Amino acid sequence: MFKKIFWLVGVIFLPLAIGFFIYSCAPKKESAQKPEEKKEEVAKEVVKQEAGEEKIEVTGELAKPKLTLTREGALVVADFDTCKKPNNVGGDFGAWNKDPSDFTQGCFDSFVSTIKHGDEGCSIQLMYDVDSPNPAYNGFWMKLQGIDISDYKALSFWVKGDEMRGFTKVFKVELKNTKFSWDRPSAGNMGRYYVTEVTKDWKEIVIPLDKFAGLEDKTSLAEFTIVFEDRIATKKEGAIYIDDIAFLK
Repeated sequence: MFKKIFWLVGVIFLPLAIGFFIYSCAPKKESAQKPEEKKEEVAKEVVKQEAGEEKIEVTGELAKPKLTLTREGALVVADFDTCKKPNNVGGDFGAWNKDPSDFTQGCFDSFVSTIKHGDEGCSIQLMYDVDSPNPAYNGFWMKLQGIDISDYKALSFWVKGDEMRGFTKVFKVELKNTKFSWDRPSAGNMGRYYVTEVTKDWKEIVIPLDKFAGLEDKTSLAEFTIVFEDRIATKKEGAIYIDDIAFLK
């Protein structure tokens, strides 16, 4: 009787024990990535690939140049302290859209006095949407009125993501000089740089001018541009704030 019981117990529990032993010895799979982490990884990979093709400087962190930069003698382009146009050098600015007739995408700019860097004036809020079934990109432009930045070392501005609406951690910055033409965009008159670490807090982005690959002549700048792209945005619909755009020596 007892032999039959032990035999039955062995038949039932021995396979379970063997299975548990095999499972415990097997290599464990890593936990799946969160969707947000996967989007950010894909975006950074696209940025790296495009940088390789166009020889654009890319960094995984905010630019931390090994330069001696001073606030004294800074050329302030736009501090938005008056909460109205034009900017500090007399230039206009505003949002732009790839296709204004496509209502599935777009960008809108507005002055905001309640969220700003510093105690005075406003910042510019950029509400963007590149979540479209069509190729989508848009952003913000600012005229620089032909300023000469050949004696300056870096572009500086402050950025903050909108915690309530959400925001992309990645966007592109462009500088164009007065010789630039879309007929010959690679003629040495436009430089690009990718910002990749936007957060919910105000952060200063400092980009050495020599990182704007493709911008050779810096004696007469025409435009500062921000670009949101569907391919690289870590969140395709959201908002960021921009303030205190300047060139540093």
